[in-house]
Amino acid sequence: MFKNFFFLGLITAFASTFLCVAYTEMYYSLIVDFSEANGILLLFAYSLLASMVVCSVAFAIQRAIKNQKIAEVLFNLLFAGASVAGVFVVLAAKDPDFQTENAQLFAEFYKGFLMPMLFFPFLTWFTLKPLIIRS
Repeated sequence: MFKNFFFLGLITAFASTFLCVAYTEMYYSLIVDFSEANGILLLFAYSLLASMVVCSVAFAIQRAIKNQKIAEVLFNLLFAGASVAGVFVVLAAKDPDFQTENAQLFAEFYKGFLMPMLFFPFLTWFTLKPLIIRS
């Protein structure tokens, strides 16, 4: 059973990194390039860390609570709480120092640019879970 959660975690990490990179490229084509503040390795590290923590917590909750519905609701509440907490962490973080002039002009938009990416691993997990883990 853990291998299914682990496999889902790995797929989620790669898929959400791809989504983050696509989002960054789309944002760059519309407004400004913030990629100097979060490169592909940083995005992958965040996605991998988030996905592996989630897969471990999901597996632990499934093992600890025998009632499947209660376990799923508890896990979803924890997941939603972690997502919202991530937004507050980004809001409290120090703004990066951009080197490019264009990025410096739009520095106040950086946190707004970054916040949707916090939800990509979680949304990818919820999207792919029914394909890999059967209830």
